[in-house]
Amino acid sequence: MKYSQANIQNTIKIGTIKNPALVKPTKSFKIQILDKSGALIAALETGATFTPTPGTFSAIALVPHSPRVQILEKTDVELVFTPQN
Repeated sequence: MKYSQANIQNTIKIGTIKNPALVKPTKSFKIQILDKSGALIAALETGATFTPTPGTFSAIALVPHSPRVQILEKTDVELVFTPQN
């Protein structure tokens, strides 16, 4: 990413983040942009937080492995779901 122009939106994707156990804001964290030599270019020292949103499903079902299950017979089922967000 180049940090070269003011007022131009940039996006940095951060992967493999473990969601917190609760749906509430995290503590504030710092964001710093450094150049190749480690000199500070820009910083946000306070106020950056993350609030997770609870997920929902657009579809959910229990599907038996066999389409011909007899009454009182044991069978395996699959939980099939589609996350909405």
